[in-house]
Amino acid sequence: MMSHSLIPGLSMKLDFLSSHSESLFLPVLARSNVFGSSWSKVGPSANARKVLHFGYRYDYRRRQVGPDMYLGPLPPVFARMATRLVDEGIMSEIPDQVIVNRYLPGQGISAHIDCPPCFGPQIVTVSLGATWPMRFTRGGRRFDVLLPRCSAALLSGEARSHWRHEIVPNSLASSARYSFTFRNVFIEGAVRH
Repeated sequence: MMSHSLIPGLSMKLDFLSSHSESLFLPVLARSNVFGSSWSKVGPSANARKVLHFGYRYDYRRRQVGPDMYLGPLPPVFARMATRLVDEGIMSEIPDQVIVNRYLPGQGISAHIDCPPCFGPQIVTVSLGATWPMRFTRGGRRFDVLLPRCSAALLSGEARSHWRHEIVPNSLASSARYSFTFRNVFIEGAVRH
């Protein structure tokens, strides 16, 4: 893992996925139904990105996740990737949630910190399809960090809890960007699945 010197807690593993693995995923992600889940829009905008939820559904409007949002175990391909994240020392605990985001040219996600009471201290995003920047802001500081295709970016420590991050709409992109966001759901008093 390569650490980012200006954003403590941000590190990246290049080539987490092989280009061959990426080439197998991309046609699957272009379908309307992926591993038994259908794409849904996030937000009312006609230009809103689409997402798939696995493990647990996340309510973007209410910014919460609860035991009633459990969707079942991760599909085998994501379960293997989740185990690999721990085996390779990227995450300390096997994640139980994956959100797949699809960003078409011109789409993005606004600046945010992933819901602190909902998710654990480590978040990993795996990028496919296109290299796009992720913008990190804190106070008056701003840094754009490229997320290369097939890379895995870990947000922990300050990068997870103090820096806002966003995907700036990229109208010049020649293809879609997909991301697999791996997290651990935290539900106080709930039994882990």
